[in-house]
Amino acid sequence: MYSIKTDGSGKQKLGDDPISPASLAINVTGDWIYYGNHSDNDKLYKIKTDGSGRQKLSDDPVKNIFIANNRIYANLGYIENVCLYTMNTNGTDRQLVN
Repeated sequence: MYSIKTDGSGKQKLGDDPISPASLAINVTGDWIYYGNHSDNDKLYKIKTDGSGRQKLSDDPVKNIFIANNRIYANLGYIENVCLYTMNTNGTDRQLVN
């Protein structure tokens, strides 16, 4: 995983996790990047924008991620059982939405 400025300069390696190829499995909010870690079966992780503080947030694969009001909204699960969940940005207080 790398960050790069919008003008193409400043390429910086943030970590070794490949991002899930699912186009909606990444979201940047504040100093945090939330993403599906492809090397760990697309499970939900977060890492700071400087590459520190990497944490696993869910043991289920993530299909998409949206952050609002300090809550993560994510479709989690396997092909036959994908559901919308919400949780705190640290992965606690996970609740089924539908």
